[in-house]
Amino acid sequence: MRRGSAEIFLETTQMIQVRRNPRLFAAGILFVTVAFFAGSALRAERTRYWRQSSFEEFDKGIAKGVALRSDGKLMLAPRFEPMSDPNSAFLWALRADSKGNVYAGGGSGAKVIRYDSAGKTSTFFSAEELSAQALAIDAQDNLYVGTSPDGRVYRVTPGGEKKIFFEPKIQTKKDLYIPWRK
Repeated sequence: MRRGSAEIFLETTQMIQVRRNPRLFAAGILFVTVAFFAGSALRAERTRYWRQSSFEEFDKGIAKGVALRSDGKLMLAPRFEPMSDPNSAFLWALRADSKGNVYAGGGSGAKVIRYDSAGKTSTFFSAEELSAQALAIDAQDNLYVGTSPDGRVYRVTPGGEKKIFFEPKIQTKKDLYIPWRK
């Protein structure tokens, strides 16, 4: 069916009138917007329940923000964030003293970083050896640092004063153990 020129003229005239009438134009835009969002709301996600009866089924999932306890219960997972960059190639040992300071010993270049209870970092100990591989703290909060490759043990007071506590006659890389500190 062919349309006549009068019909085309009438439609064109009506479209021009809609464009010139801001209320009618705004009502048309509002109708299109409401129709779009109403259609989206009908397709919205809903709560779904499912049951998994085997570990293999459970293992197919991806756990984000949750942790699976040894008794099978799910709980919120701890959140991990970087504290600082110790500027060490690796860390060998961590120890905490009675005042809440945490010591991290590593290398390359034997050094120990202290994290105070407020989270601030500082280089607490450094030596010529390659790495600080073992840390121990006594009852007076003195830090003992076992270094490699020579096996020297340094005693560092809470004030930062360091002295050689033990120097072996042979080179060794044993862990340091102080039995009076649990």
